[in-house]
Amino acid sequence: WIAYQARLLLERHKSMYMDFEIVGRTEANNAAGALAVARVKGADQPARALAYALGNVPEGDAGDTAALLRAIGVAIARGGPPSAADRDTLLGRFDRLYPTGDARSDLLLAELLTSLRAPSIAQRLLREIESAPSREAKLHAALCLRLVVEQLSADEQGRYFAWVHDARHLSGGMSLGGYVQAIEREALERLNDEDRARAETQLAVLEAEDVAPEPAPSRRFVQRWNVEDAASAVAGSGGERSMTRGAYLFAAARCVECHRYGGFGGATGPDLTGVSRRFSTRDLLEAMIEPSAVVSDQYKASVVTLKDGRVLTGRLLQITGGRMDVLIDPFSLAVESVSPGDIVSVEDAPFSPMPPALLDTLTAGEIADLVAYLQAGSE
Repeated sequence: WIAYQARLLLERHKSMYMDFEIVGRTEANNAAGALAVARVKGADQPARALAYALGNVPEGDAGDTAALLRAIGVAIARGGPPSAADRDTLLGRFDRLYPTGDARSDLLLAELLTSLRAPSIAQRLLREIESAPSREAKLHAALCLRLVVEQLSADEQGRYFAWVHDARHLSGGMSLGGYVQAIEREALERLNDEDRARAETQLAVLEAEDVAPEPAPSRRFVQRWNVEDAASAVAGSGGERSMTRGAYLFAAARCVECHRYGGFGGATGPDLTGVSRRFSTRDLLEAMIEPSAVVSDQYKASVVTLKDGRVLTGRLLQITGGRMDVLIDPFSLAVESVSPGDIVSVEDAPFSPMPPALLDTLTAGEIADLVAYLQAGSE
């Protein structure tokens, strides 16, 4: 805490105290001081900021290494790519370390060595993707590797794009799929025409081989349920409810296509595993029968009007590479990518992406089983 406050003081009073020689004499082993120098001097004197960090923060434990790497990263981010001599110095000190086995240090090392285009860094990142113990480490390695993917052989590129394709289906929220797709798109853009064509063919084959979930069986209309009738049906159902039938109905009513429950299901809507801790039975029924009554900002849809007259309705996922991705179908996960320059307006949709009447093919007993199944998730 003291080191952190001292660094802030140096940065605030840079005109009085931020002299390299003065800082250098105060504490030679101070990684916080190196970060202060990088933040204040990195933009106009990047070479000196790097020299200070490398000369005054010796190699130490994982924490020291991570702090030093952060200072170096800030200096490069503010001052631009290092000179050839500084690059050689950085590679000589850090290239042999990656991977260290320390998660924080390895994240920073991967970013630094990727920006320096270190020899064989692409192959080492690929090994991290295939063998790192955590999903976060794998995704970060994939993110870095997109910038040096052209260094991989044809076989190695095939392994990389196969992993990225499979990573689209990792659990972790709706934004994760778009994040992985952006990695894939930017990696493809860095390949030459021959390698890109081969990778796109591979991805098309993998896409065709994906097994789509079986469609829910066709069910007959029962009645147009409203909240009052459904609440009365559940309250009067009595007896022990069937969890097996509740699980079946979770799929039959198409809930599973957008909602995760107990680790399974889609991610375009909120996770329902612990829903009983937050909502009453009536709250659940209102959300299912009147989904547009209350819509969380996190899952709100937008109406995008384009210059060519088209109107897209869906979730805005992200803007990457000068394109905006719009999720136009929460069931098929169909995405429309448009240029921001083609957009006339973007307005909040007055309705939920979740369609109404999903319970209209369920009997009173089935609704009671579905509600009981959802409420049992937290138990």
